[in-house]
Amino acid sequence: MIDYFVRHKLNLFSMHHLRMVVTDLDGTLLKDDKTISPQDLQTLEDLGKNGIIRVIATGRSLKKVEQVIPPHSPFDYAIFSSGAGIVNWKSKEVLFQKKISGENTKALVRLFKNEGLNFKLSDPIPDNDRYYYLFPKPNEETACYFQTHNPPGIPLESEMNGLNSSCQFLVFLPSDMDIFQKLREKVLTLIPGVSIICASSPYLTPYYWMEIFDKGVSKGHAIDWLNRYTGTTHLQTIGVGNDYNDIEMLEHTYHAFITENAPDELKLRYRVCPSNEESGFTSAVNATLKNDGMDF
Repeated sequence: MIDYFVRHKLNLFSMHHLRMVVTDLDGTLLKDDKTISPQDLQTLEDLGKNGIIRVIATGRSLKKVEQVIPPHSPFDYAIFSSGAGIVNWKSKEVLFQKKISGENTKALVRLFKNEGLNFKLSDPIPDNDRYYYLFPKPNEETACYFQTHNPPGIPLESEMNGLNSSCQFLVFLPSDMDIFQKLREKVLTLIPGVSIICASSPYLTPYYWMEIFDKGVSKGHAIDWLNRYTGTTHLQTIGVGNDYNDIEMLEHTYHAFITENAPDELKLRYRVCPSNEESGFTSAVNATLKNDGMDF
């Protein structure tokens, strides 16, 4: 909940004419039980009453966002699938979407098959909950993925499987940055310019996820698009995240915060707010509007 001092300050002016607050979901706004704290919900309501745009920015597909965020929740826009799509939360109109071409989809499938990697790819938006997979080396990570995705995916029986394009590739890798970077170099040599994002496994297993999208797809570029669409600027934004896949978002928002439950490396780079279990989102908003240097 925005405290009295901040509420009074909002009634007079918005710091730097604050107009947009952007938050990641899992591990940031969502608690571990996938709910939003009463304090954070009240803060979102208060922001809306003061004309400040509230934006979700998540790696979840739109359907998976809707599984944890009720339709009438206090948001204005949702950046989903790591920036491959943007939706008006109130009208549910998809405003922006990007996809990987059929040629590049086939090239990536061949590369990952030849490397013997566990990977999946999804159909273009709005059907990107339908996915195809090839898991030549099943492990705890692929088992967790199967358990948490319903309906299940479709085995990739050929290079194309009838696909002409895709929204996203996801490759499951051991949590070794050298392995990640070597594969990243191979992908960029094959298809220069595609967007490659690193994320920690949400299953608390020792794996990284390499997410691959069309050129220019990221939470950060989606925020830039929303700035143009809504007539806001970089200086008028706050971003709150918790993981490596939030770096682009944090670099494209003026006031950038990382939660206490984030990797230590990121806590050295950004201002730290309390964890997702302690309404860190509200603390970040309050600290920015107070301009008090994050004194919790």
